[in-house]
Amino acid sequence: MFLKKPNNFSFYILQCTGYDDDADEPLYDKIASAGQPIVFLGNRQNAFGAEVYEAQAIGAEEVATITVGYHPDISADCRLLAYDTGVVYEIIGTPDNVGMKNKLLQFKIKRYQNG
Repeated sequence: MFLKKPNNFSFYILQCTGYDDDADEPLYDKIASAGQPIVFLGNRQNAFGAEVYEAQAIGAEEVATITVGYHPDISADCRLLAYDTGVVYEIIGTPDNVGMKNKLLQFKIKRYQNG
């Protein structure tokens, strides 16, 4: 298990792999390396101040900002699966490659609600 610090957030990245026409839903698989899903560890900062009002305006619940080590497969169409709770989150907008250095990504997430 990971060393838990107050803002640590461990998760899998779910990458869109296709579309299920019958269910009218995209299909997702965990990003893997050598056939094993990668568990990412990032820093989670819950929304506060103006971010809370912005989230309410778009009807988002459980909004947070995530900072994680750069990975080229993380994009706006990915979802996150929390390692310890199984909760699924959507990425809001385009992940920011901090300083264009391919070292850190920062992005906002909201809890996914089907339908």
